[in-house]
Amino acid sequence: MRLAVWVRRGPGLYPGNEEAQRMLASLIIGKLYFGKFKAARSAKQLNLWWSLCGLLADHGIFPSDEAASDIIKIACGHVVIYIEPDTGIVHMVPKSIAFQSLPQHAFNKIFNHALDVIVTRWMQGSGSEELRREAFARIDGPKAIGTRIAA
Repeated sequence: MRLAVWVRRGPGLYPGNEEAQRMLASLIIGKLYFGKFKAARSAKQLNLWWSLCGLLADHGIFPSDEAASDIIKIACGHVVIYIEPDTGIVHMVPKSIAFQSLPQHAFNKIFNHALDVIVTRWMQGSGSEELRREAFARIDGPKAIGTRIAA
């Protein structure tokens, strides 16, 4: 089952995807239903994350976007730590940043920490706002007009 997405408009909620439409169609009119809503994460900010990772890969700092994402998450401490019981060897496995894995406020914290880590460790001489602007330009293209509002 896919996640149902809802959009608030005025005093009502409206289906935002096919799963929500199917869910709404299955409900009996006049009957009470209970549910729990969770605010959606910013797709723009996740796109910006992958743009930053692509930027690091394009500069040859990491071999791929995926490698950049994993190393950034490790550098930010967004990991699960496993210790082999017989050897004591420590393994750090990056946690997911997928929409269902963490709420927006937690991703904001990781994202801002990631900007600081990137400019401190791998792109010295760049500021976090400069890096953010360059990542937005990669998303918007060279003909983008105006200033983006940070995600």
